[in-house]
Amino acid sequence: MWLQARWLWRPRVSPLWGAEPTPVGSNLAMRKTVILMSLLLATVYVSGLALAEDPFELELERKTADLPPAAAASEGPPAARQMYTVGFFEDPQVERGDTYKGARVLAVNDNVDFIAVMSEDPATFEAQLTTDPDVRYFDRDADDRMVAHFTPNDPDIDQQWGWDPTPGIDAYGAWDVTMGTTATVVAVLDTGLDKDHADIGNYLPGYDFDNNDNDPDDKCGHGTHVAGTVGALTDNGIGVAGTAQTTILPVKVLDKGGAFGSCSGSFTAIANGITYATDQGADVIQMSLGCDGCFSQAVADAIDYAWNNGVLVVSSAGNAGPCSDCV
Repeated sequence: MWLQARWLWRPRVSPLWGAEPTPVGSNLAMRKTVILMSLLLATVYVSGLALAEDPFELELERKTADLPPAAAASEGPPAARQMYTVGFFEDPQVERGDTYKGARVLAVNDNVDFIAVMSEDPATFEAQLTTDPDVRYFDRDADDRMVAHFTPNDPDIDQQWGWDPTPGIDAYGAWDVTMGTTATVVAVLDTGLDKDHADIGNYLPGYDFDNNDNDPDDKCGHGTHVAGTVGALTDNGIGVAGTAQTTILPVKVLDKGGAFGSCSGSFTAIANGITYATDQGADVIQMSLGCDGCFSQAVADAIDYAWNNGVLVVSSAGNAGPCSDCV
């Protein structure tokens, strides 16, 4: 309303204050015109709201206006047997093992209101989701949606050039100030942790979201490598030096197998791992994983959940960029 009324004003130059608004029409008729215009515009606006067929439609449009489209919409036809993450505006009131729209519920995440399901009739299932006003989004999922980024196997990797001032992070300068503290918990979302490794000392029990148990053992080695980069024991005469002496929370979200025959995992495991680490009191969540051109609303919501609870989320940039020194 302010914008429409503003057109009836023009600047007057004052020797002290510069431009100063002055009404074009100072007479009573002009003021009445402005008031009548304001009332008319307000009436039209309110009438437009009253004409809505269903107030819920307005609320649904407001909720979904900024959401990205479901990833399934751009991926072609689904598989004959398809896994999904389904997000809701409110708690769907289902439990693991239940049936939802004919699909078996594999996992439930109450923190960010999504479920993971396996459908035997994906085409019908997607059609039902598309028309359900309680569904916020749905994404196709699979056990190999996310893969571990490449780990170098060079024999001189123990030289750790990344700790140098150039082109590294100048860890030596940082260590002159602090070696870190085990009071800081870094959750490593990866392939697990070899807890018997001689250079890994400070860690919590953790969890395995691939096998749903309390043993996040590392069958790939990638998670142990990353955990060592983060917090391997330093100045102990063994192996490598960790970035800081922190406590590692191993969260296994990737495992050996899948379509790639390598260490990979699902969006569901990643999202559940993020919210789990947040609820366990992690200060930092580290993820050295990714996928090409994919998107998961469940993972995005889980990252927001972590951030809103004061957790720093760090993810790798990958290894397929145009250059090695442009970051």
